[in-house]
Amino acid sequence: MPSIRKALDEFLSEQKERLSEKTYKGYESVIELFTIFLNGYGHTSLDRDEHEKLFQAMEKGIEFTDIFGVEKITYPVIHEFLGYFLIKKAMVSESFLKTNGTVMKKLVKWLYDQQYISKEEYEEQMEIVNELKDDLPLVERVGRLIFELHKFSNIAEENFEEYEEDYFTITRVENGKLWLQGDLDFDSEIGPVIVTEEISSLCKTGWEVYLSLGLKNGKWYILESGNVYP
Repeated sequence: MPSIRKALDEFLSEQKERLSEKTYKGYESVIELFTIFLNGYGHTSLDRDEHEKLFQAMEKGIEFTDIFGVEKITYPVIHEFLGYFLIKKAMVSESFLKTNGTVMKKLVKWLYDQQYISKEEYEEQMEIVNELKDDLPLVERVGRLIFELHKFSNIAEENFEEYEEDYFTITRVENGKLWLQGDLDFDSEIGPVIVTEEISSLCKTGWEVYLSLGLKNGKWYILESGNVYP
C-alpha cells in the first residue's frame, strides 16, 4: 500500500494528463490543502503506537502523509475535511468549494479504481462527498449573507428583551424566517429569527450556525454571526 503522499502524487499525475492547465491548477490546490489537513489533523485517528511512530518521524522532518498509507483516508477523515476544516480553518471561496467537491469525488473514485479502498469504503466515502459537495458553496454564501445582514444594519443598537448566544441547528425554514435549536438547550426552539428571503431560500434544516440573537416583540434578530456548517 503506497503512502498517502505517493498516492496523491499519482492521482495528480494522472489528472494532469487529461485536464487543461487551468482545471489542473484547481485539482492541485485542493490536493495541496487536503495534504495540509492530513498532516495537521490526521494524527487524531492514530492509536498509541502510531502516535509514537509519527512523533519519532516528525523529529526527522517526516510528515503524516509520508508515513501512513491510503488506508488512513477514511470516512471520518473526509467528513472532517469537508464539513469542518474547509469552513473553519481554510476560509476558502465559494468557487473553490465547488472545485473541492468535484476533486474529492474524483479522488475517492480513483482510490477505488486503484483498489486502494474496498467497495464498502468507496460507497461510504462517496456518500459523504455527494452529501456535502453541493452544500459547501451554499453554507459559505449563507454565512456571508448573514454577516452582511447584521453588519450593515443598526439592529445591534436596539434594546432587546432577551439575548441568546449559541451554536444553533436550523430546525425549520419559512420565507424570511428561521427556527433554531441551541446546543445548550435541546428542549426549546427559538424563532422566528428574521432573515432575508434570499437567506431563507438557501438554508436547509440540520445546518449549524453560530449566532448571537436579540428578542423584540416576539421576533429574534441576528446581532452577530459565525460560520455555517452543513
